[in-house]
Amino acid sequence: MQEQILETLVADTPDAFLLSVQRGYIPRFLGDSFAVAGRSGFGSLVDVFEIGIPVSARNVPGASVKHFAFDSVSGLLSRVQYTRPSGRELIPVITELSRYEQLGGVVMARTITHSAGRREAFRLELNSAVWGPRLTDGLFTQEGK
Repeated sequence: MQEQILETLVADTPDAFLLSVQRGYIPRFLGDSFAVAGRSGFGSLVDVFEIGIPVSARNVPGASVKHFAFDSVSGLLSRVQYTRPSGRELIPVITELSRYEQLGGVVMARTITHSAGRREAFRLELNSAVWGPRLTDGLFTQEGK
């Protein structure tokens, strides 16, 4: 379970998508305005990108082909879909991000839901968050420099 939480919070994010592109992994645009069954409002129409990226948040390092679905109206990440190996089978995984709000100048998802094998594995609800300016604390500076 800890491995799933780590992968969700590290690799299933808009930042991970952009960092992958920065590192030279080229996403393939699959199309825009795909309708998501059973959804209305945010995330009901999505623009989908497919990208093969290494995933270091797993006990057994490897790569995954992930589908990043961005809300067609807002451009915010709505969901990430892929399969994860489990023994001899592949388990379908969906990470959904919702309830976006602007906090301290940063737009962030307030709810993150992770489903594996078509069952909800966990849900993270951020009820309180504070963003502040980056501060240099000097903790790792060498004396005299």
